[in-house]
Amino acid sequence: MPRLFTAIDFPEDVRRSLATVVPAASRQVRPVPTQNLHLTLHFLGEAEESAAVESLTGIESGSFSVTLADAGTFRGRDGKILWIGVENSSELQGLYSAAGARLSKAGFRLEKRPYSPHITVARTRRPGDNRAVEEFLDSARELPPLAVPVSALHLYRSTLTSRGSHYELVESFPLPVSREDA
Repeated sequence: MPRLFTAIDFPEDVRRSLATVVPAASRQVRPVPTQNLHLTLHFLGEAEESAAVESLTGIESGSFSVTLADAGTFRGRDGKILWIGVENSSELQGLYSAAGARLSKAGFRLEKRPYSPHITVARTRRPGDNRAVEEFLDSARELPPLAVPVSALHLYRSTLTSRGSHYELVESFPLPVSREDA
C-alpha cells in the first residue's frame, strides 16, 4: 500500500523563494527539492488511495490565504529539520479540521499531537551543524511575510527512494471561492 498525505501546494515562485533560505554552501544540509515543498495537513501513512479520495471528495471549506512567516528547527532522528512557519489562521484550522473529520470517519488514524503548520525546507545531516542552522535562521528572517492563496487540498502518494522521497499527486479537491476572495 502507498504512503499518503494531504497537503496544500504553493505556486512555483513561492517554492523558489522558500528554497533561497537554505544554506547552499553547507554539505551538512540536505534541502528539500523545490518541487516537494508543501504544507502537510494530515499524514495518513500506508493507506488505501480510493478510501482517502472518497472521504475527501466534496470537502466543505472555502478558499483562503495562508501567511508564511517565522522560521525554526525541530530535532529529527538524525539531525535538525529546518522549517518555515505558517500562521495558523481560523481558515487553515477549519480545513485541517474538516479534512480530519472526514478522514477519521472513513477509519483513518490521524496524529493526536496539536497541529503545527510548517514547511520543511531542509534537514541537517548531523545534530551538531549549528553554523548551517544559524545561516538558515538568519536568511529566513529576511523573508518578508508572504500571503499565499489556497484554492485546493491535495492528496499525495509518497515513495521512499535512496535519493529521498518522491511525491506523486493522487487527487486535488478544489475549494470553493469564498465571498471574501470573490
